[in-house]
Amino acid sequence: TEIYTLSLHDALPIFQSAVRDSVSVKKNLLSSQLQGLDEQAAKLALGEAVLKDMGISGKALGDFKKLLSGDKTIEGLVLELLVAGDVMLGDSFDMDSAARGLGLDGNSTFNTAIKNVREFVKVLRNETGRLKEKAQTQGLTDEVMATAGALIQLGQNLNTGTQQYDEQISTGWLMGLGNFVNVGPGEGKTFAMALSAFSRALTGQHSVVTGISDSYAWRDAMQNNFTFAVLGMNTSVMNNDMSADQAV
Repeated sequence: TEIYTLSLHDALPIFQSAVRDSVSVKKNLLSSQLQGLDEQAAKLALGEAVLKDMGISGKALGDFKKLLSGDKTIEGLVLELLVAGDVMLGDSFDMDSAARGLGLDGNSTFNTAIKNVREFVKVLRNETGRLKEKAQTQGLTDEVMATAGALIQLGQNLNTGTQQYDEQISTGWLMGLGNFVNVGPGEGKTFAMALSAFSRALTGQHSVVTGISDSYAWRDAMQNNFTFAVLGMNTSVMNNDMSADQAV
């Protein structure tokens, strides 16, 4: 896992830089179409244009629209779609078409970067699968919780470039075992809940995180979506006025 981590940390900047350069080109080509659009609409138009150039279409474009939120960059959103939407891991993903669409046709460094991303995500998901079997046969033992915490750390590091503080890990561990924990303002509740939600999901339960408002629910879900996705978990958001069928 350490070898893959090092490879992936080299791979992600290469991929994101390629998408960033492609976005810059698209901004010039689509300048007249982007005039008058707000930030989110412009992000959507540019992101869709880049994805189409990469040979990605259909449901994935609709999924990209759902991911638009806050201050996430287009290159971050594209990567999240490719991983969270399982586009990059699917048999239909054409690495050569993706490279061509980003102007990197024949670039062996980029192709290696894509392979590293795909392989690392597969490693994490395989580890999650093994841990799920343990959680469902042995329960949330110290070993299961410790391994779950390590996986969350890896997922969050890929997601945000950060790792959880000891207090956040401890909070998630205690809550995962059914305890109440008082966490003060600014102490990182958005990420502290990740281990708790992940550990309960490992046991086969639906893990529900509630918040004080729809906006906070959306923010927290989107900030953790990539973390859970690389571990093979799905994330949905349900606002007060939604039915279960409408949950994102």
